[in-house]
Amino acid sequence: MPDAAARLAGKPAVLAGGKKPRPVPFSRLTLAAQLEVLAQPIERSWERCLPLNPFLERWRQRAAAGDLETAPWPPRAESWLSGHAYAQRFLSLVSPRRGEVPEPGAGQAAQAEFLRRKLHADYLYPLLWS
Repeated sequence: MPDAAARLAGKPAVLAGGKKPRPVPFSRLTLAAQLEVLAQPIERSWERCLPLNPFLERWRQRAAAGDLETAPWPPRAESWLSGHAYAQRFLSLVSPRRGEVPEPGAGQAAQAEFLRRKLHADYLYPLLWS
């Protein structure tokens, strides 16, 4: 992450918990860390992860029984994620008006505000549609 963005993001949640091991969502790991986890033998990975995530045992039982469920997609997901929704949000940010010239630095200011809002460590899963 670029230094400017890292300052806005703050201390990563995985480091903010101190030295005691605690559960960390796989999606919060860097790509290198995800690959390191996936490179471990299954038995070792299971042995290390199970104490940190008690749900894994239930997951294993459900997987063995063929009883895993998918999470329902929110009914409004299309309104959040569609190309049309993205275009509407983009246009609301740039407010295209004929003849108007943006102030110098407006693009950088918009980028800085976006980073400040969306890359903060408070976002466990930074979904960018809000």
